[in-house]
Parts: sequence; C-alpha cells; structure tokens
Amino acid sequence: MGNKTIGLFGSAKRIKLGIHRHHTASQFFKFAMIGCVGFVVDAGVMLLLDPLSGLNPMQARPISFLFAVTATWYLNRRFTFGCRTKCMRLQEWIRYTSANGIGAVLNLIIFYTLMGLSSLFMDYPVFALAIASVLALMFNFWASKTLAFRIRKN
Repeated sequence: MGNKTIGLFGSAKRIKLGIHRHHTASQFFKFAMIGCVGFVVDAGVMLLLDPLSGLNPMQARPISFLFAVTATWYLNRRFTFGCRTKCMRLQEWIRYTSANGIGAVLNLIIFYTLMGLSSLFMDYPVFALAIASVLALMFNFWASKTLAFRIRKN
C-alpha cells in the first residue's frame, strides 16, 4: 500500500511541501519586514551623513549600506532564520554580507542609475533608494536563506 494518502490532505509528501511553503512564506514576510528596518537604517544614515560629513547621498550610500546590512543580519539571525549553525557570529556575518553582496551591487547599480536619470531622484534620493531596495529584496532573500543561513549537513 505504501504512503498514499493521509486524510483529506493528500499524500504525506504534499503535506510536507505545504508546510515547507508556509514556512518559507513566513520567513519571506519576516525578511521583508526586517528589510524595512534596514531601509530606515540605510536612509537615515545616508541622510545624516550629508549634513554631518559633507558627503552627498551618492558618496554616503556605501557607508549607510554597511550599517543597514549589519542591522538586518542581526535581526534576520534572531527572528527570521534563527541561529541555524554553530559557527561564530563573525563568520556568519561575513557569509551574510558576502551572500548579499550581489544583491547590494544590484541595489547600488539601480540606485546610481536612477540618480543619474532624473533630477527628481537627486532632489529626493530616498525614492531611488526605495526602488533599488525593493528590486533587490527577492534576490537577497534567496541568497540569505541558501547561502548565509543554510543548515550545514555533516
């Protein structure tokens, strides 16, 4: 007979996949909410550096990104993915930052492109930052889940 059905839900495999999809959707929601926190950190630091240091938004953005990526690493480690490995935090931060590096490059390319396209974005750089951040979100989720916070099989 084997493993054909379980009640009204179909095969055990379907149930397992349904649970996995729900878990992934829950993680994505948490990741996106933490991404909003990262956006606030990124935008806040970028805007503060302008009057405090004289850096324009394009110069301040790489610095503000480092603040944002550190904040989101900590929050995702704690609330989204949990501590899934027994590694040192610095190693995990390095993996997280590296895994999100491609997303960051994508984010920065979009940001700088928009800044160069319109004076609207130069006048309101947070709009360019928002668009770039949203477009990089899905890639960053995949990279974080599969590369930075992956469960190591021994």
